[in-house]
Parts: sequence; C-alpha cells; structure tokens
Amino acid sequence: MPTIHKQRVEAGSLTFNDPSSLPPGAVSCGIDVLDGWKNSPEPDVVATDLGLMRDGMELGAVFPVRARYLVVGGWGLGVDEENAELLHDALARDAFPRDKLLKMVRYEAVPKYVWYRRSGALETEWDAVENGFRWQTTLVCADPFKYSVSQEMDSAGTAGVSETGMSFPVTFPLSFTTVAAGSTDTTAGIINHGTAPSRSFSAVITGPLSDGGWRLRNDTTDEELWFDTGLGPSETLTLDFARQIVYLNGFPYVGKKSGDWFALQPGDNDIRLYADFNASTTVTVTAESAWE
Repeated sequence: MPTIHKQRVEAGSLTFNDPSSLPPGAVSCGIDVLDGWKNSPEPDVVATDLGLMRDGMELGAVFPVRARYLVVGGWGLGVDEENAELLHDALARDAFPRDKLLKMVRYEAVPKYVWYRRSGALETEWDAVENGFRWQTTLVCADPFKYSVSQEMDSAGTAGVSETGMSFPVTFPLSFTTVAAGSTDTTAGIINHGTAPSRSFSAVITGPLSDGGWRLRNDTTDEELWFDTGLGPSETLTLDFARQIVYLNGFPYVGKKSGDWFALQPGDNDIRLYADFNASTTVTVTAESAWE
C-alpha cells in the first residue's frame, strides 16, 4: 500500500517522483513506499529493579532513542530493456549502495532529511511491466531524527555589556572581568520547530575573545560550554555540535573543555556568549530543527 504521495524524494544522487529530473534513458523513476518515516523511533527503556524489599523499578532519567528503520520501495521504467537495466544499476550505485552513508530528502509540507545506510538486499521484480521493474530495500538511520532542510540563523554580541561609562574618580589598578549576567539584546534566539532535541547546529565566535574568560550558554536549559583558548581580532572559533568538533581559524582544535555539548530543545532557545565586552566580538548560531 502506498505510504508516500508523489512527493519529490532525493536519495543519494538520484531524484524520484520528479519527471524533470530523470536519469538518461528513463521514462519514469519513483518511490511509493516509505514506511517508518512518519513513525517515532523506538525508545530504549533504561530501568533497574528496586530489589527484594521494594516493588517496581527505578527508571532512568533518559530513555535514549534507537535507530530509525525505513522500508523504501518504488519502480523504474526505461525506454527499452537496456536502459531499464542501466536505471537499475544507477539505483544500486547512486541511491542505495552498500556501506555508504547518504542523505535522503523528502519534500513534504516541511521538507526534512535523514542520513541512511542500506541494511537489506535490494530486491527487484522484473516482471512488473515491460522494460520496467519494481524494487524494495531497507535502510537504517543511526541518527534517528529527521532534520529541516531550511536553517535558522541568528547573531549576537557578548552578554558582558558594560552599562554606562566610567565613574570618576577612578581607583587603580583597574580590573575588568567577565560579566555574569546577560541582557536581552545580546541573545541569539533560535527556534527548534520540531519535536526532538537538535544537535544539528553550529556556533561561530569571532574575536577578540579573552582566553578562559568566556562561555557559550543555552540560557533556556542552563547548559554551557567553553574551551581554554582566546581569539585575536577577526579570528574565529567554530563549535560544531553535531560532530562535537572545534575549529580554530578553520583548523581542528584540541584543548581543555569545560561544560558539555548541549542540544537545542523544541521551542525557543536563548543562546548567549558570556565574555568580556568588545563591540567587535560576535557569535553566529546556525541550526536545523529536529523531529522524531
């Protein structure tokens, strides 16, 4: 029974359900089965027996989500037998090869994508129509969430903004430290429009930035992260939360980390860079919403 309604689908480098994007020699190439796309992935229930003197179990604080499995199927039709076989080869080579991590995009009401690998045989029925065939296979998405094709982006300065000017008379030596409290005009406001926490986002900090005197914080969840490095003027530090990698001026950086890599919860997320104030310092957050 069809589970997808003529929506454009891109799997690897092949496009389905789009007459304007057919491979050479193909009359038609489509997907009409995509089981598991609309379902929530299965949670892994973490629990411990309370013991002989008490009934029940102690539930874990987090039930991690297992991988998502997809059953995908469709058809191919060539102008002749040779082109039908070439279309089948393209299916096995470009859309559903073995041992390759590829991206599938479904252009539904809110276009979303998943990362997948083929986990079953590519089954083919050649007796479907002349010069055509039906096919089906199974996919596993180790990252079970679906992500938005479009991205949210917002920029802000530091949250350590000094308030008026300097009071006189001044007392030396002067001491400038990181301000602990932020203000609303220094917030990178990111909305996760989905239903699942999203780690598919990055933050790019542009210096100057004091070494050890800063932290990137999600004020919505009270989680924060920082590294033992500073930045000179116009230098950049990129925090890739999806892969948990840091780049200093485009090169991988390995240093002492404090806090932890956090996620963007569904709804509003207020991201602030707490640091010594400098008008040139900025943080730019780019994120994708996530769905179960």
